[in-house]
Amino acid sequence: MEKVLLLKSRPLVFQNIFFLFLFIFFSQLIYNCNYSQDNNCDQGSLSYSAQDCRLREYGCLDECPTSDSKQCSGNGYQVCGNYDEDVCLEWGAITSCGTGYSCEKGECLESCLDECPTSDSKQCSGNGYQVCGNYDEDVCLEWGAVTSCGTGYSCGKGECLENGAGSKVAIAAGCFDMGDAFNEGDPDELPLHHVCVSAFQIGVHEVTNAQYKICAEAGGCTVPYPRYSGIYYSDPSYGNFPVGWVSWDQVKTYCEWVGGRLPTEAEWEFAARGGLAGKRYPWGDDAPDCTRGASNGAMYEPCYPDHPIAVGSFSPNGYGLYDMAGNVLEWVNDSYESGYYEMSPINDPPGINLGRYKVIRGGSFQSQLEDLRVANRDVAEEISVGATNYGFRCVW
Repeated sequence: MEKVLLLKSRPLVFQNIFFLFLFIFFSQLIYNCNYSQDNNCDQGSLSYSAQDCRLREYGCLDECPTSDSKQCSGNGYQVCGNYDEDVCLEWGAITSCGTGYSCEKGECLESCLDECPTSDSKQCSGNGYQVCGNYDEDVCLEWGAVTSCGTGYSCGKGECLENGAGSKVAIAAGCFDMGDAFNEGDPDELPLHHVCVSAFQIGVHEVTNAQYKICAEAGGCTVPYPRYSGIYYSDPSYGNFPVGWVSWDQVKTYCEWVGGRLPTEAEWEFAARGGLAGKRYPWGDDAPDCTRGASNGAMYEPCYPDHPIAVGSFSPNGYGLYDMAGNVLEWVNDSYESGYYEMSPINDPPGINLGRYKVIRGGSFQSQLEDLRVANRDVAEEISVGATNYGFRCVW
């Protein structure tokens, strides 16, 4: 009897299992096909394929990806699936994140500001001045050059600071015979060749300790070689003396910081001649005089004391430039090549930019008479820390 009952109950069990299976199947089908394909993502954050109702791998969010990004307005802000930079930048531009913010990695982050980073920088025009996020010196110098900070100001630690670049003289475009017209110098001063230069401006004086210190304290320059510069650089009483113990790289950095550059060798000689043609010295052919204020004055080896003196201690040349002969040698931009004059172009010769040796010009307090000639060429290693008698001036 029990055996017959068990046999009769089996169809009921199978029937229940069958109906349960049908219920689960149709429920899942209805759930999975609840959404149709929607390219515009209007039905929410998920999209479904109409063919097989399977969840696709991406969806669009019409809101900021982070709820705590208060600067993000959410208007039109879209990020698809996992963060994708191109999509984020396309849909989540600054208009969505607010002024001064842009979409980065799905968040509204501080971006480049087209204004001065400090409201009290009155000398900063704001035109093209950009600082990204927290102050970054490289970005500041790249985007916030002197043209943005105004004449006489440079970017230092995120602010427009007086750079102390000093007075400049405008040199009109012109032509001259470059080299040794008297055939009394070294072979590298020959042949005498005709050169024309475009207009430029040049510093009236050699860069002083005080001027260079402004750049160093602003973080734009490194200090002169400390082992030897010592008191000469740090003592304010020497502030108006030409800075020394600086390498070619250091002086190049300084000139760029004040919005200028080092002069080419041709520009330097054209300026040193002061408008005179075929003369030995910046003032003419008369021998130099150690007397302060002399029209043919220069600080060189026979003079006293045996170190640089304050800039402008003698009369200027015809262009109003001081110390173009003597006091300290002056770095120029050109690399040294003894035979460069044989291949120099006529117009704005750039010099060469190869090799470890650079040209220095003008003679110094340690120089002999022949070294003060405007045609004289000296040479020093680019990486050299210089010496007390190595200085420079900038052009613009």
